[in-house]
Amino acid sequence: MQSNLKVFRLSVGMEVERVTDSNYDLFKSNPLAVLVASASWCDHCADYRPIVQAAAAARPDITFGEAVLDKGRLTLFKREYGSLLDYIPVTIVMRNGQGVAFNVGAHPQSELEALIESALEEGSDAHMPAGAERLSLVDGKYAIDVSASGQML
Repeated sequence: MQSNLKVFRLSVGMEVERVTDSNYDLFKSNPLAVLVASASWCDHCADYRPIVQAAAAARPDITFGEAVLDKGRLTLFKREYGSLLDYIPVTIVMRNGQGVAFNVGAHPQSELEALIESALEEGSDAHMPAGAERLSLVDGKYAIDVSASGQML
């Protein structure tokens, strides 16, 4: 148990940690965590990475992680966030292990900071990706409604 605590402490305020199946529960155990889903081939993800790294350096009280979807096993993360991961990069702000704010695409640092601040508001509802009409937890996975018919994707 002490080794998990040590990893937990190293992930806070240092740098953006790589999210894996073996450490995903540590991210969820943090009071506030910012996870970015990306892919190694994604140019927008590469452009967004320095912005996330700057935010991590500016907020040493928050755990930041990157889930590179085409590198390594991310079964638990993919199972939880489902179709939301069809849009990358996607930023997920978790409060006490639950996704409470989401943003799709590479955005300026000011927008990332605003997303984080919105998640800090106690009792705030989930903040949805641009263009999404609804965000729901369906069968244990987050799903976004981006269709006029109300179909969950």
